[in-house]
Amino acid sequence: MTSLKAYFRPGHRDEPAVASTDAELDALLDELMREGFDRSIAVLSVAEPGDGGYRALHVAVDPEGDVGALIYIDSTDAWYSKGTTSEREELFYCYYGEDRDFPRDAELTLATVRAAAAEFLHTGLRPTLADWQPW
Repeated sequence: MTSLKAYFRPGHRDEPAVASTDAELDALLDELMREGFDRSIAVLSVAEPGDGGYRALHVAVDPEGDVGALIYIDSTDAWYSKGTTSEREELFYCYYGEDRDFPRDAELTLATVRAAAAEFLHTGLRPTLADWQPW
């Protein structure tokens, strides 16, 4: 298991939240879902990537719709989650108040989003619980 740094609140830019256990990650995701749509994306990065290079999972949530989406980024590539086609005309979430567009077919259930984040905590690698498409 690895530790993850989390960024979704203004204070996190200087001092990110840290999740090192399943319980800490669950609490962090619960906090994200209470933040409101202007902060509906958390960037989870491996706290000490070592020689594995940069790895981050962007976790987007829409608690009202019980859906979300993912972006996985490493030092060479980036991928969006591939799920069902959203009912929304445009699929976007917000990171620090800025819109981030997603492909309309990137939508996943919140249960899948949470499970993928837990897998990322355990492995530090792109989660296998989601299908992926190139950025």
